[in-house]
Amino acid sequence: MIDARQSLRGHFSLRPRQLIGIFLAQLIGFTLLFLGGQLFLDIRSATKLRESTMGKEYRVITKHISALNTLSSALGKKGSRSFSEEEIKQIEEKPWCRRVGAFSSSNYQVLASVGVEMIGEELSTLLFFESLPSDFVDVPKEEFRFDASNPIIPIVLPKDYLSLYNFGFATTLGLPQLSESLIKRVVIDFTLYSETGEVLRLKGRIVAFSQRLNTIVVPEDFMQWSRRELGLSSQTAPARLIIELNDTESMAMKEFFEANDYEVAGEKSKTEQLNYTLSLVSLFVLALGGFICLLVFALLLLSLYLLIQRDLHFIKTLFLLGYTPRMVRQNYFRSILPVYALAWGIAILITLGIRFLYHPLLNVLADVGYFPFVELLLLALFVLLLVVGMSRFFLGRKILRMY
Repeated sequence: MIDARQSLRGHFSLRPRQLIGIFLAQLIGFTLLFLGGQLFLDIRSATKLRESTMGKEYRVITKHISALNTLSSALGKKGSRSFSEEEIKQIEEKPWCRRVGAFSSSNYQVLASVGVEMIGEELSTLLFFESLPSDFVDVPKEEFRFDASNPIIPIVLPKDYLSLYNFGFATTLGLPQLSESLIKRVVIDFTLYSETGEVLRLKGRIVAFSQRLNTIVVPEDFMQWSRRELGLSSQTAPARLIIELNDTESMAMKEFFEANDYEVAGEKSKTEQLNYTLSLVSLFVLALGGFICLLVFALLLLSLYLLIQRDLHFIKTLFLLGYTPRMVRQNYFRSILPVYALAWGIAILITLGIRFLYHPLLNVLADVGYFPFVELLLLALFVLLLVVGMSRFFLGRKILRMY
Protein backbone atom coordinates (compact mmCIF):
# COMPACT_ATOMS: atom_id res chain seq x y z
CA MET A 1 0.00 0.00 0.00
CA ILE A 2 2.87 2.35 0.90
CA ASP A 3 4.64 1.63 -2.42
CA ALA A 4 1.40 2.32 -4.25
CA ARG A 5 1.01 5.68 -2.52
CA GLN A 6 4.61 6.62 -3.26
CA SER A 7 4.11 5.64 -6.89
CA LEU A 8 0.94 7.69 -6.94
CA ARG A 9 2.73 10.76 -5.53
CA GLY A 10 5.45 10.36 -8.16
CA HIS A 11 2.87 10.96 -10.87
CA PHE A 12 1.87 14.25 -9.23
CA SER A 13 5.42 15.61 -8.81
CA LEU A 14 7.29 18.07 -10.99
CA ARG A 15 10.81 17.27 -12.09
CA PRO A 16 13.64 18.48 -9.80
CA ARG A 17 14.90 20.95 -12.42
CA GLN A 18 11.42 22.42 -12.74
CA LEU A 19 11.06 22.73 -8.97
CA ILE A 20 14.47 24.41 -8.62
CA GLY A 21 13.71 26.89 -11.42
CA ILE A 22 10.31 27.73 -9.97
CA PHE A 23 11.83 28.05 -6.49
CA LEU A 24 14.53 30.50 -7.61
CA ALA A 25 12.13 32.60 -9.66
CA GLN A 26 9.58 32.65 -6.84
CA LEU A 27 12.34 33.58 -4.37
CA ILE A 28 13.35 36.58 -6.50
CA GLY A 29 9.74 37.68 -6.89
CA PHE A 30 8.92 37.33 -3.19
CA THR A 31 12.14 39.11 -2.17
CA LEU A 32 11.54 42.10 -4.44
CA LEU A 33 7.91 42.29 -3.38
CA PHE A 34 8.71 42.14 0.34
CA LEU A 35 11.69 44.49 -0.02
CA GLY A 36 9.57 47.08 -1.82
CA GLY A 37 6.88 46.80 0.84
CA GLN A 38 9.43 47.02 3.67
CA LEU A 39 11.10 50.08 2.13
CA PHE A 40 7.74 51.77 1.66
CA LEU A 41 6.77 51.08 5.30
CA ASP A 42 10.12 52.37 6.57
CA ILE A 43 9.88 55.57 4.52
CA ARG A 44 6.33 56.13 5.73
CA SER A 45 7.40 55.66 9.36
CA ALA A 46 10.41 57.97 8.91
CA THR A 47 8.27 60.64 7.26
CA LYS A 48 5.65 60.57 10.01
CA LEU A 49 8.35 60.72 12.68
CA ARG A 50 10.10 63.64 10.95
CA GLU A 51 6.82 65.55 10.63
CA SER A 52 5.97 64.94 14.30
CA THR A 53 9.41 66.10 15.49
CA MET A 54 9.93 68.98 13.07
CA GLY A 55 6.35 70.24 13.27
CA LYS A 56 4.09 71.44 10.51
CA GLU A 57 5.15 72.02 6.92
CA TYR A 58 4.76 75.40 5.23
CA ARG A 59 5.28 76.91 1.80
CA VAL A 60 5.56 80.59 0.89
CA ILE A 61 4.30 81.39 -2.61
CA THR A 62 4.45 84.45 -4.83
CA LYS A 63 3.45 85.21 -8.37
CA HIS A 64 6.09 85.01 -11.07
CA ILE A 65 7.62 88.38 -11.94
CA SER A 66 7.87 88.85 -15.69
CA ALA A 67 9.12 91.73 -17.79
CA LEU A 68 5.50 92.83 -18.24
CA ASN A 69 5.04 93.01 -14.44
CA THR A 70 8.17 95.15 -14.18
CA LEU A 71 6.84 97.52 -16.84
CA SER A 72 3.43 97.73 -15.17
CA SER A 73 5.05 98.50 -11.83
CA ALA A 74 7.18 101.21 -13.40
CA LEU A 75 4.03 102.81 -14.82
CA GLY A 76 2.47 102.88 -11.37
CA LYS A 77 0.04 100.01 -11.83
CA LYS A 78 0.04 98.09 -8.57
CA GLY A 79 -1.65 94.85 -7.73
CA SER A 80 -0.59 92.88 -10.80
CA ARG A 81 1.53 90.60 -8.59
CA SER A 82 -0.94 90.47 -5.70
CA PHE A 83 -3.36 87.72 -4.73
CA SER A 84 -7.07 88.43 -4.96
CA GLU A 85 -9.62 87.12 -2.46
CA GLU A 86 -10.86 84.65 -5.08
CA GLU A 87 -7.36 83.25 -5.59
CA ILE A 88 -6.82 82.88 -1.84
CA LYS A 89 -10.18 81.13 -1.45
CA GLN A 90 -9.31 78.79 -4.32
CA ILE A 91 -6.11 77.76 -2.54
CA GLU A 92 -7.92 77.26 0.78
CA GLU A 93 -10.33 74.81 -0.85
CA LYS A 94 -7.54 72.49 -2.04
CA PRO A 95 -7.22 69.18 -0.13
CA TRP A 96 -3.46 69.61 0.37
CA CYS A 97 -3.99 73.00 2.06
CA ARG A 98 -4.75 73.18 5.78
CA ARG A 99 -4.90 76.98 6.00
CA VAL A 100 -3.53 80.12 4.34
CA GLY A 101 -1.97 83.24 5.83
CA ALA A 102 -1.37 86.51 3.98
CA PHE A 103 1.71 88.70 4.29
CA SER A 104 0.80 92.32 4.88
CA SER A 105 3.41 94.86 3.77
CA SER A 106 3.93 98.27 5.37
CA ASN A 107 3.02 101.02 2.93
CA TYR A 108 5.35 103.46 4.66
CA GLN A 109 9.11 103.86 4.87
CA VAL A 110 11.08 102.52 7.83
CA LEU A 111 14.40 103.98 8.99
CA ALA A 112 16.28 101.97 11.65
CA SER A 113 19.09 103.56 13.70
CA VAL A 114 21.48 102.07 16.25
CA GLY A 115 24.07 104.03 18.23
CA VAL A 116 27.53 102.45 18.44
CA GLU A 117 29.32 103.70 21.56
CA MET A 118 32.74 102.29 20.59
CA ILE A 119 33.01 104.52 17.54
CA GLY A 120 30.71 107.28 18.77
CA GLU A 121 28.52 107.14 15.68
CA GLU A 122 25.02 106.12 14.74
CA LEU A 123 24.36 103.49 12.07
CA SER A 124 21.18 103.87 10.03
CA THR A 125 19.53 101.91 7.26
CA LEU A 126 16.22 101.70 5.45
CA LEU A 127 14.15 98.62 6.22
CA PHE A 128 10.69 97.26 5.57
CA PHE A 129 8.10 95.55 7.75
CA GLU A 130 5.77 92.68 7.00
CA SER A 131 3.17 91.07 9.21
CA LEU A 132 1.16 87.87 9.12
CA PRO A 133 -1.07 85.96 11.56
CA SER A 134 0.88 85.04 14.70
CA ASP A 135 -0.02 81.33 14.28
CA PHE A 136 2.31 81.18 11.28
CA VAL A 137 5.27 82.72 13.13
CA ASP A 138 7.57 80.16 14.78
CA VAL A 139 7.92 82.31 17.92
CA PRO A 140 6.03 82.03 21.25
CA LYS A 141 3.03 84.37 21.25
CA GLU A 142 3.94 85.92 24.60
CA GLU A 143 7.21 87.18 23.09
CA PHE A 144 5.60 88.42 19.88
CA ARG A 145 3.03 90.85 21.25
CA PHE A 146 2.55 94.62 20.79
CA ASP A 147 1.16 96.90 23.50
CA ALA A 148 -0.03 100.30 22.25
CA SER A 149 0.30 101.75 25.77
CA ASN A 150 4.01 100.86 25.73
CA PRO A 151 4.81 101.02 22.01
CA ILE A 152 7.98 98.96 21.68
CA ILE A 153 8.05 97.03 18.41
CA PRO A 154 8.79 93.28 18.75
CA ILE A 155 10.63 92.14 15.65
CA VAL A 156 11.39 88.70 14.27
CA LEU A 157 14.37 88.42 11.92
CA PRO A 158 15.30 85.48 9.69
CA LYS A 159 18.06 83.37 11.18
CA ASP A 160 19.81 83.53 7.81
CA TYR A 161 20.25 87.29 8.18
CA LEU A 162 22.40 86.83 11.29
CA SER A 163 24.39 84.06 9.58
CA LEU A 164 25.03 86.29 6.56
CA TYR A 165 26.32 89.06 8.79
CA ASN A 166 28.52 86.83 10.98
CA PHE A 167 30.04 84.69 8.23
CA GLY A 168 29.91 87.09 5.32
CA PHE A 169 29.78 90.79 6.14
CA ALA A 170 31.60 90.73 9.51
CA THR A 171 34.31 88.35 8.31
CA THR A 172 35.04 90.42 5.21
CA LEU A 173 35.20 93.81 6.98
CA GLY A 174 36.82 92.59 10.19
CA LEU A 175 33.80 93.45 12.33
CA PRO A 176 32.89 91.56 15.52
CA GLN A 177 30.53 88.63 15.18
CA LEU A 178 27.28 88.85 17.12
CA SER A 179 25.33 86.23 19.04
CA GLU A 180 21.55 85.98 19.20
CA SER A 181 21.46 86.86 22.89
CA LEU A 182 23.51 90.01 22.28
CA ILE A 183 21.36 91.13 19.38
CA LYS A 184 18.19 90.74 21.47
CA ARG A 185 19.55 93.23 24.03
CA VAL A 186 20.03 96.00 21.44
CA VAL A 187 17.35 98.70 21.42
CA ILE A 188 16.72 100.04 17.91
CA ASP A 189 15.29 103.47 17.09
CA PHE A 190 12.72 103.41 14.27
CA THR A 191 11.36 106.33 12.33
CA LEU A 192 8.30 105.66 10.18
CA TYR A 193 7.51 108.01 7.26
CA SER A 194 4.21 108.06 5.37
CA GLU A 195 3.67 109.48 1.88
CA THR A 196 1.53 112.24 3.41
CA GLY A 197 4.46 113.49 5.51
CA GLU A 198 3.41 112.00 8.84
CA VAL A 199 6.29 110.81 11.05
CA LEU A 200 6.20 108.30 13.87
CA ARG A 201 9.20 107.60 16.12
CA LEU A 202 9.31 104.36 18.08
CA LYS A 203 11.73 101.99 19.73
CA GLY A 204 11.95 98.30 19.03
CA ARG A 205 14.00 95.21 19.65
CA ILE A 206 14.57 91.84 18.06
CA VAL A 207 12.77 89.18 20.12
CA ALA A 208 13.54 86.06 18.08
CA PHE A 209 15.07 84.60 14.93
CA SER A 210 12.93 82.56 12.55
CA GLN A 211 14.01 79.54 10.54
CA ARG A 212 10.71 79.49 8.63
CA LEU A 213 10.26 83.08 7.45
CA ASN A 214 12.64 85.00 5.22
CA THR A 215 11.40 88.50 6.00
CA ILE A 216 11.31 91.12 8.79
CA VAL A 217 8.13 90.33 10.72
CA VAL A 218 6.18 92.53 13.12
CA PRO A 219 2.85 91.73 14.83
CA GLU A 220 -0.35 92.31 12.89
CA ASP A 221 -1.82 94.51 15.61
CA PHE A 222 1.25 96.78 15.40
CA MET A 223 0.91 97.01 11.62
CA GLN A 224 -2.73 98.12 11.95
CA TRP A 225 -1.92 100.55 14.79
CA SER A 226 0.98 102.16 12.92
CA ARG A 227 -1.16 102.67 9.81
CA ARG A 228 -3.80 104.45 11.86
CA GLU A 229 -1.20 106.63 13.55
CA LEU A 230 0.25 107.62 10.19
CA GLY A 231 -3.18 108.27 8.70
CA LEU A 232 -3.00 105.34 6.29
CA SER A 233 -6.30 103.51 6.12
CA SER A 234 -5.90 101.59 2.86
CA GLN A 235 -4.38 98.11 2.88
CA THR A 236 -3.01 96.62 -0.32
CA ALA A 237 -3.68 93.06 -1.43
CA PRO A 238 -1.04 90.55 -0.28
CA ALA A 239 1.80 89.78 -2.66
CA ARG A 240 2.89 86.70 -0.72
CA LEU A 241 1.02 83.86 0.95
CA ILE A 242 2.13 81.27 3.49
CA ILE A 243 0.39 77.89 3.27
CA GLU A 244 0.24 75.25 5.98
CA LEU A 245 0.18 71.92 4.18
CA ASN A 246 -1.59 68.64 4.76
CA ASP A 247 0.55 66.80 2.21
CA THR A 248 4.01 68.06 1.29
CA GLU A 249 4.43 65.56 -1.58
CA SER A 250 1.08 66.15 -3.29
CA MET A 251 1.49 66.08 -7.06
CA ALA A 252 -1.79 68.00 -7.36
CA MET A 253 -0.24 70.85 -5.36
CA LYS A 254 2.82 71.01 -7.61
CA GLU A 255 0.66 70.92 -10.74
CA PHE A 256 -1.54 73.70 -9.31
CA PHE A 257 1.47 75.93 -8.63
CA GLU A 258 2.87 75.34 -12.12
CA ALA A 259 -0.50 75.89 -13.82
CA ASN A 260 -1.00 79.24 -12.05
CA ASP A 261 2.64 80.31 -12.46
CA TYR A 262 3.23 80.52 -8.72
CA GLU A 263 6.75 80.47 -7.36
CA VAL A 264 7.57 78.62 -4.14
CA ALA A 265 10.09 80.42 -1.95
CA GLY A 266 13.20 78.28 -1.37
CA GLU A 267 14.03 74.85 -2.67
CA LYS A 268 13.02 71.55 -1.21
CA SER A 269 15.32 70.32 1.50
CA LYS A 270 17.64 67.41 0.84
CA THR A 271 15.64 65.21 3.19
CA GLU A 272 12.47 65.95 1.23
CA GLN A 273 14.20 65.14 -2.03
CA LEU A 274 15.61 61.93 -0.55
CA ASN A 275 12.19 61.02 0.82
CA TYR A 276 10.58 61.54 -2.58
CA THR A 277 13.31 59.56 -4.38
CA LEU A 278 13.15 56.65 -1.96
CA SER A 279 9.36 56.57 -2.23
CA LEU A 280 9.63 56.24 -6.01
CA VAL A 281 12.29 53.53 -5.66
CA SER A 282 10.19 51.57 -3.17
CA LEU A 283 7.11 51.72 -5.40
CA PHE A 284 9.20 50.62 -8.39
CA VAL A 285 10.68 47.68 -6.47
CA LEU A 286 7.22 46.78 -5.17
CA ALA A 287 5.74 46.83 -8.67
CA LEU A 288 8.68 44.88 -10.11
CA GLY A 289 8.37 42.22 -7.40
CA GLY A 290 4.64 41.89 -7.98
CA PHE A 291 5.20 41.58 -11.73
CA ILE A 292 7.83 38.85 -11.28
CA CYS A 293 5.54 36.99 -8.87
CA LEU A 294 2.79 37.06 -11.47
CA LEU A 295 5.16 35.75 -14.15
CA VAL A 296 6.36 32.96 -11.84
CA PHE A 297 2.80 32.12 -10.93
CA ALA A 298 1.88 31.89 -14.62
CA LEU A 299 4.96 29.70 -15.26
CA LEU A 300 4.02 27.45 -12.36
CA LEU A 301 0.46 27.05 -13.62
CA LEU A 302 1.77 26.28 -17.11
CA SER A 303 4.07 23.58 -15.70
CA LEU A 304 1.21 22.06 -13.71
CA TYR A 305 -1.09 22.17 -16.72
CA LEU A 306 1.54 20.34 -18.79
CA LEU A 307 1.95 17.82 -15.98
CA ILE A 308 -1.82 17.29 -15.85
CA GLN A 309 -1.93 16.91 -19.62
CA ARG A 310 0.85 14.32 -19.40
CA ASP A 311 -1.07 12.38 -16.74
CA LEU A 312 -4.42 12.72 -18.50
CA HIS A 313 -4.98 8.98 -18.86
CA PHE A 314 -3.79 8.35 -15.31
CA ILE A 315 -6.12 10.99 -13.87
CA LYS A 316 -9.12 9.58 -15.71
CA THR A 317 -8.25 6.16 -14.31
CA LEU A 318 -8.25 7.66 -10.79
CA PHE A 319 -11.70 9.11 -11.42
CA LEU A 320 -12.94 5.64 -12.39
CA LEU A 321 -11.44 4.27 -9.17
CA GLY A 322 -13.47 6.76 -7.09
CA TYR A 323 -11.08 9.71 -6.69
CA THR A 324 -12.78 13.11 -6.60
CA PRO A 325 -11.38 16.22 -8.33
CA ARG A 326 -10.58 17.65 -4.88
CA MET A 327 -8.46 14.62 -3.96
CA VAL A 328 -6.54 14.82 -7.25
CA ARG A 329 -6.02 18.56 -6.84
CA GLN A 330 -4.68 18.08 -3.31
CA ASN A 331 -2.06 15.62 -4.51
CA TYR A 332 -0.80 17.99 -7.19
CA PHE A 333 -0.88 20.90 -4.77
CA ARG A 334 1.27 19.06 -2.21
CA SER A 335 4.10 18.95 -4.72
CA ILE A 336 4.35 22.76 -4.99
CA LEU A 337 3.38 23.87 -1.47
CA PRO A 338 6.88 23.22 0.01
CA VAL A 339 8.38 25.31 -2.81
CA TYR A 340 6.08 28.21 -1.92
CA ALA A 341 6.82 27.92 1.81
CA LEU A 342 10.60 27.67 1.39
CA ALA A 343 10.82 30.60 -1.05
CA TRP A 344 8.52 32.66 1.19
CA GLY A 345 10.58 32.05 4.34
CA ILE A 346 13.98 32.70 2.72
CA ALA A 347 12.61 35.87 1.06
CA ILE A 348 11.64 37.27 4.47
CA LEU A 349 15.14 36.56 5.84
CA ILE A 350 16.78 38.23 2.83
CA THR A 351 14.49 41.25 3.21
CA LEU A 352 15.41 41.60 6.88
CA GLY A 353 19.11 41.38 5.99
CA ILE A 354 18.88 44.06 3.31
CA ARG A 355 16.83 46.22 5.67
CA PHE A 356 19.63 46.01 8.22
CA LEU A 357 22.04 47.33 5.54
CA TYR A 358 19.95 50.31 4.37
CA HIS A 359 18.62 51.25 7.82
CA PRO A 360 21.41 53.84 8.49
CA LEU A 361 20.31 55.71 5.36
CA LEU A 362 16.83 56.20 6.85
CA ASN A 363 18.36 58.09 9.77
CA VAL A 364 18.91 60.95 7.31
CA LEU A 365 15.13 61.34 7.25
CA ALA A 366 14.59 60.65 10.95
CA ASP A 367 15.95 58.57 13.79
CA VAL A 368 13.89 55.49 12.97
CA GLY A 369 13.85 53.24 15.98
CA TYR A 370 10.53 51.62 15.14
CA PHE A 371 10.72 48.49 13.01
CA PRO A 372 7.44 47.74 11.16
CA PHE A 373 7.96 43.95 11.36
CA VAL A 374 4.29 43.24 12.02
CA GLU A 375 3.26 45.10 8.86
CA LEU A 376 5.91 43.21 6.85
CA LEU A 377 4.71 39.88 8.24
CA LEU A 378 1.09 40.73 7.44
CA LEU A 379 2.09 41.69 3.90
CA ALA A 380 4.04 38.45 3.48
CA LEU A 381 1.16 36.35 4.83
CA PHE A 382 -1.28 38.11 2.53
CA VAL A 383 0.93 37.47 -0.50
CA LEU A 384 1.42 33.80 0.45
CA LEU A 385 -2.30 33.20 1.02
CA LEU A 386 -3.12 35.00 -2.23
CA VAL A 387 -0.66 32.90 -4.27
CA VAL A 388 -1.74 29.65 -2.58
CA GLY A 389 -5.43 30.47 -3.01
CA MET A 390 -5.04 31.35 -6.69
CA SER A 391 -3.03 28.17 -7.30
CA ARG A 392 -5.71 26.03 -5.68
CA PHE A 393 -8.44 27.78 -7.63
CA PHE A 394 -6.91 27.52 -11.11
CA LEU A 395 -5.60 24.01 -10.51
CA GLY A 396 -8.96 22.83 -9.25
CA ARG A 397 -10.79 24.37 -12.18
CA LYS A 398 -8.46 22.64 -14.66
CA ILE A 399 -8.97 19.24 -13.03
CA LEU A 400 -12.72 19.78 -12.67
CA ARG A 401 -13.04 20.21 -16.44
CA MET A 402 -11.55 16.74 -16.89
CA TYR A 403 -13.97 15.12 -14.47
